[in-house]
Amino acid sequence: MNRACMLRITIALLFLLSLSGPQSVHMSAADTPSPPDQPVAGPGGADRIFDSVSATRYGSRPTGYWIFEPVVESEVDRQSAFPLVIFFHGFSAVDPQTYLEWIEHIVTGGAIVVYPDYQTLNPLTLRPSEYLDNALEGIADALERLSTTDHLQADLTNVAVVGHSAGGVLAFNYAAVAADVGLPEPSVVMPVQPGGCRGCDAGISSLVGMPLGEAAMVKQDTLVLVIVSEDDSIVGTGPGAQIWTSLVEAGHPNADLILIRTDRHGDPNLVSDHFMPMTGL
Repeated sequence: MNRACMLRITIALLFLLSLSGPQSVHMSAADTPSPPDQPVAGPGGADRIFDSVSATRYGSRPTGYWIFEPVVESEVDRQSAFPLVIFFHGFSAVDPQTYLEWIEHIVTGGAIVVYPDYQTLNPLTLRPSEYLDNALEGIADALERLSTTDHLQADLTNVAVVGHSAGGVLAFNYAAVAADVGLPEPSVVMPVQPGGCRGCDAGISSLVGMPLGEAAMVKQDTLVLVIVSEDDSIVGTGPGAQIWTSLVEAGHPNADLILIRTDRHGDPNLVSDHFMPMTGL
């Protein structure tokens, strides 16, 4: 797949976010408008290339990981190289069940997902500065496993990185250090509601959160979508705006900041809060 295809994958991820999340349901008049249905085809569409997903667990926390890949039937598909999506979960969400519908949407669309732990079940046992190194160790091991015949082949020239909340900061940080640590540089980076970074959050995260990567280290042709939400009461819009601003100030030509607004005109309300990406809850 080329960069255009990877961009479509990113748009599909964004579209899925716009439809999902916990919402406040209330009684309304019969003529209250309803949200549009999911389209059958196209970005974010219901049509999928594959019907089911295989999930395999490796290692132990905090350097373990999951590999999600489509279940393929044909030998042609088995010999093909699939785009790779590295998925960084939010703070303490080491169980991928939290994001399973999102992950399955990506995988049945024709990509492999690597989901690094980077934390333990009790995240307070680790310093935030350790998260990235834990993730990098897990990702490196996952890529080695994907090179075996037990798994589908990953196209390491076609890599997207997505992360939610603390994982949004890690997605950005991964893009900044990948080349230096010998891991594939992403073509697409999508931090969703990023937060928990040192110096960019209010409260304690501002003092002890994760260090924020150097925007100048993100390669210039990487497509970056930073997504923030209007009613995010957990991290707000500040960290996402800071990440985007750092890219602009570094002369990055392909960075966009997207604000998803809440819509209470119909039934149910579509609330753009911090838990919007956690589909299926």
